[in-house]
Amino acid sequence: TSQTMNDTATTTINWGGEEFKTVASMHDNSTDNSRLTAPVDGYYQINACLTTVGPSVSTDYRMTIFKNGVTTGRNVLATDYGTASSARWNFCISTLARLNQNDYIEIGTLNAEGSSHFTVIENGNSFNMALIGK
Repeated sequence: TSQTMNDTATTTINWGGEEFKTVASMHDNSTDNSRLTAPVDGYYQINACLTTVGPSVSTDYRMTIFKNGVTTGRNVLATDYGTASSARWNFCISTLARLNQNDYIEIGTLNAEGSSHFTVIENGNSFNMALIGK
Protein backbone atom coordinates (compact mmCIF):
# COMPACT_ATOMS: atom_id res chain seq x y z
CA THR A 1 0.00 0.00 0.00
CA SER A 2 1.30 3.44 -0.89
CA GLN A 3 1.64 6.12 1.79
CA THR A 4 1.88 9.90 1.48
CA MET A 5 4.77 11.63 3.26
CA ASN A 6 3.36 14.30 5.56
CA ASP A 7 4.71 17.84 5.52
CA THR A 8 3.77 18.76 9.12
CA ALA A 9 4.58 15.67 11.19
CA THR A 10 6.56 12.46 10.89
CA THR A 11 4.80 9.73 8.90
CA THR A 12 5.49 6.25 10.25
CA ILE A 13 5.99 3.79 7.40
CA ASN A 14 3.84 0.65 7.37
CA TRP A 15 5.45 -2.48 5.93
CA GLY A 16 3.06 -4.75 4.09
CA GLY A 17 5.11 -7.91 3.67
CA GLU A 18 8.00 -10.04 4.83
CA GLU A 19 10.76 -11.85 2.99
CA PHE A 20 11.73 -13.81 6.09
CA LYS A 21 12.16 -13.52 9.84
CA THR A 22 14.24 -15.59 12.18
CA VAL A 23 12.05 -14.98 15.24
CA ALA A 24 8.24 -14.86 14.99
CA SER A 25 7.93 -11.94 17.42
CA MET A 26 10.12 -9.57 15.35
CA HIS A 27 7.33 -8.43 12.98
CA ASP A 28 3.61 -8.97 12.57
CA ASN A 29 1.87 -7.94 9.32
CA SER A 30 -1.58 -7.78 10.93
CA THR A 31 -0.78 -5.77 14.09
CA ASP A 32 1.81 -3.00 14.40
CA ASN A 33 3.13 -3.58 10.88
CA SER A 34 5.35 -0.50 11.17
CA ARG A 35 7.60 -2.19 13.76
CA LEU A 36 10.54 -4.50 14.11
CA THR A 37 10.88 -5.73 17.70
CA ALA A 38 14.12 -6.85 19.35
CA PRO A 39 13.68 -10.45 20.53
CA VAL A 40 16.69 -10.25 22.90
CA ASP A 41 18.97 -7.59 24.40
CA GLY A 42 21.85 -6.70 22.13
CA TYR A 43 23.42 -4.55 19.44
CA TYR A 44 21.47 -4.43 16.19
CA GLN A 45 22.30 -3.25 12.70
CA ILE A 46 19.21 -1.42 11.41
CA ASN A 47 18.68 -0.54 7.73
CA ALA A 48 15.86 0.96 5.68
CA CYS A 49 15.44 2.09 2.07
CA LEU A 50 12.40 3.78 0.50
CA THR A 51 11.36 4.58 -3.04
CA THR A 52 9.08 7.56 -3.56
CA VAL A 53 7.24 9.25 -6.40
CA GLY A 54 5.96 12.79 -6.62
CA PRO A 55 6.19 16.06 -8.48
CA SER A 56 9.40 17.06 -10.24
CA VAL A 57 10.31 19.81 -7.81
CA SER A 58 13.23 20.26 -5.45
CA THR A 59 12.15 19.27 -1.96
CA ASP A 60 13.82 18.48 1.33
CA TYR A 61 13.05 15.31 3.21
CA ARG A 62 13.92 13.68 6.51
CA MET A 63 14.04 9.95 7.19
CA THR A 64 14.36 8.82 10.80
CA ILE A 65 14.94 5.56 12.68
CA PHE A 66 13.24 5.84 16.06
CA LYS A 67 12.46 3.47 18.90
CA ASN A 68 9.47 2.74 21.08
CA GLY A 69 7.15 5.16 19.28
CA VAL A 70 9.00 8.36 20.24
CA THR A 71 10.16 10.53 17.32
CA THR A 72 12.23 13.01 19.35
CA GLY A 73 15.12 13.14 21.80
CA ARG A 74 17.16 10.12 22.79
CA ASN A 75 14.81 7.72 20.99
CA VAL A 76 15.88 9.06 17.60
CA LEU A 77 18.63 6.64 16.64
CA ALA A 78 19.53 8.13 13.24
CA THR A 79 18.29 10.87 10.94
CA ASP A 80 19.17 11.54 7.32
CA TYR A 81 18.38 14.79 5.53
CA GLY A 82 18.50 15.28 1.80
CA THR A 83 17.06 16.97 -1.24
CA ALA A 84 15.22 15.28 -4.07
CA SER A 85 14.67 16.95 -7.40
CA SER A 86 13.04 14.31 -9.56
CA ALA A 87 9.69 12.59 -9.75
CA ARG A 88 11.10 9.27 -8.46
CA TRP A 89 13.88 8.92 -5.90
CA ASN A 90 15.30 6.51 -3.34
CA PHE A 91 16.86 7.13 0.02
CA CYS A 92 18.40 4.85 2.63
CA ILE A 93 19.43 5.07 6.26
CA SER A 94 21.26 2.74 8.65
CA THR A 95 22.62 2.68 12.18
CA LEU A 96 23.96 0.39 14.88
CA ALA A 97 21.93 0.57 18.09
CA ARG A 98 21.75 -1.05 21.52
CA LEU A 99 18.24 -2.39 22.09
CA ASN A 100 16.66 -4.13 25.04
CA GLN A 101 14.33 -7.07 24.59
CA ASN A 102 10.93 -5.85 23.32
CA ASP A 103 12.24 -2.42 22.23
CA TYR A 104 10.81 -1.73 18.81
CA ILE A 105 12.10 0.24 15.85
CA GLU A 106 10.11 2.23 13.30
CA ILE A 107 10.97 4.33 10.25
CA GLY A 108 9.52 7.79 9.83
CA THR A 109 9.59 10.31 6.99
CA LEU A 110 8.85 14.00 6.74
CA ASN A 111 8.45 15.96 3.52
CA ALA A 112 9.61 19.53 4.16
CA GLU A 113 8.03 20.88 0.97
CA GLY A 114 4.74 22.37 2.15
CA SER A 115 2.60 21.85 -0.93
CA SER A 116 4.30 19.06 -2.92
CA HIS A 117 3.61 15.67 -1.42
CA PHE A 118 5.68 12.62 -2.20
CA THR A 119 4.26 9.13 -1.96
CA VAL A 120 6.22 6.15 -0.64
CA ILE A 121 5.58 3.31 -3.07
CA GLU A 122 5.88 -0.38 -2.29
CA ASN A 123 8.44 -1.48 -4.88
CA GLY A 124 12.08 -1.32 -3.81
CA ASN A 125 11.52 -0.71 -0.10
CA SER A 126 13.25 -2.58 2.69
CA PHE A 127 13.45 -2.47 6.48
CA ASN A 128 15.60 -4.91 8.41
CA MET A 129 17.57 -5.40 11.57
CA ALA A 130 20.11 -8.03 12.54
CA LEU A 131 21.54 -8.93 15.92
CA ILE A 132 25.27 -8.16 15.78
CA GLY A 133 26.25 -9.02 19.35
CA LYS A 134 25.20 -8.94 22.98
